[in-house]
Parts: sequence; C-alpha cells; structure tokens
Amino acid sequence: MKRSESTIELIKDMRKFREQVKQPDKNATNPFTKSKYSDLSAVIKSVDAGTKGTGLSWTQDVCNSEQGVTVQTIIFHDSGEYIEFSPLTMPAGKGTAQELGSAETYARRYTLQTAFGLVGDADDDGNAASNRTQETQQRPTRTTQPRSTPRREEHRPPQQAAPAERMAGNDDKQKLLDRIKAFSKEQHRDANEVYTAVVQRANVGTVKLGSLTLENFVALSAAFQDMVTTAPDPETAGAGDDGEVPPLPF
Repeated sequence: MKRSESTIELIKDMRKFREQVKQPDKNATNPFTKSKYSDLSAVIKSVDAGTKGTGLSWTQDVCNSEQGVTVQTIIFHDSGEYIEFSPLTMPAGKGTAQELGSAETYARRYTLQTAFGLVGDADDDGNAASNRTQETQQRPTRTTQPRSTPRREEHRPPQQAAPAERMAGNDDKQKLLDRIKAFSKEQHRDANEVYTAVVQRANVGTVKLGSLTLENFVALSAAFQDMVTTAPDPETAGAGDDGEVPPLPF
C-alpha cells in the first residue's frame, strides 16, 4: 500500500463516509454456493452514494497479464491526498473473453469493497474466471509484479446543482418604479432618461424588471438612492413638461 505524505483530510472524510454509507444490497446469487452477494454495480452504487458530500473519489487500474487480471484501487481526496491499495491478481483460466471479464468483475468488486470497508458477501463468485468447481476453490493472490499499461476508470460523486439565483419581489420592483417616476417628475426629467442613468450608475448591464435578480435589484436601489442624494434642487433643474410621465421601458 502506498499513500501521500499526509492523509489527514482524506481520513477525516473517510470517517464521514463511514457515518453515511449504506452497505450494498445483496442483489445476486452465487450459482455454486447458492448464497447471496452484492454484484459490482451494487458496490459502486453504495460507494458513490457514500462519498457524496465528501472530498473523496476513487479509481481502479486494470491490466491483463499471463498471471490473469490485476486490479488496483486508489482513493483520492480533493486536497491532493491519496491511498493506493495493493494490487489484486485474479487467475483467468484459459484467458477466454468470458473468463477475463469474470476475473476483472470479481477483482474490481473485491478490491473496491475492501478499500471502503464494505461487506458485500462472504462467498467467491469468481468461479468462471479461475476455472474452479464448487468442491475446489482457489483464493485470489495479491501481487506487486510490474503491471502493463493500465486503463483507468475514475468515479467522482455526483455534482450538486448550483442554487438558483433569488429573484426580486414584484412589490419591491413596483415601489422602485414609483420612486423613479416621482423623482423624474420632481426633477422635470424624462423617466426613461432617469432609468437609464440609474442602470448605468449601478453597472449591472442590460436588465429587465421582469427577470430582475435580487442582487441586481439591490444594486439598482443603491444607485437610485445615490442619485437622489446628489440631485440638484428641483427649482434650479432644467424645465420640462409637467404632464404625465411616459411609461418606463420594462
């Protein structure tokens, strides 16, 4: 087993994983022993659910050799820490496609549930891989022999969707409109001109009140208040039409 110089953060999140993980469902039956066990998909489902909300992720290196199929499981942490577990070599009989596939599936399942401390079964469903019978079974052997070029299958917990932006309330937007209209009339200015100046002062780009976020609404309100504070005396402002203020462009 190899590991990074420090594994403090990884171990902290492994503890969190252990607190929230659920043991995999025993959803398959060994045809030789007739006992129930968790197949690879059930183990992966349990691991991915348990690592959700942690900084943990994992991968498995798989390669074939004359000795059989070798699988190594590696656990990573977002901090850069990692633990590499010892490789497991599973005999593959005569090396047919079916035997290689069975050996790989068994080795991946066995090493993954061992790395994360899961209990998937107490039996051995790799019989086709090692060409064993129900009476004579051979235990898998661990090896540290050099491996051929691996293929890596990396799994990360599902990413949580970013929270939706909060929208400004209709009542608040209407109050802001009314204040802009009243201010425009008081200053003898066109309401469209005032609105444009407020948007530019708030530096929020092109906005529409119909889809105005709360963040932009706060920026507009602050810019308008600043405009009111620094506005000239209405008596000295330029003359304009005292009639009805035209509608604002929203």
